[in-house]
Amino acid sequence: MASSGQLERAVLQILWDHPDGVIAGDVQAALEGRDLAMTTVLTVLDRLRRKGLASRRDETRPHRYFAGVRREDYIATIM
Repeated sequence: MASSGQLERAVLQILWDHPDGVIAGDVQAALEGRDLAMTTVLTVLDRLRRKGLASRRDETRPHRYFAGVRREDYIATIM
């Protein structure tokens, strides 16, 4: 089983690859091969939001998620 950090990075990668935003169902589909429940994907997206690494547009249904930090800035932070 992948650690939560690995899953968060995988979700961030999906958000960076979709600058116009992505819904949780699309994130789940992009994580193919991981067989994750929707609740798990939503939990990861919420954790990323609380950390300031993702944002969510609340006025749309389903919610659209966006990267909250640039890829380059994130990489510089973890190095």
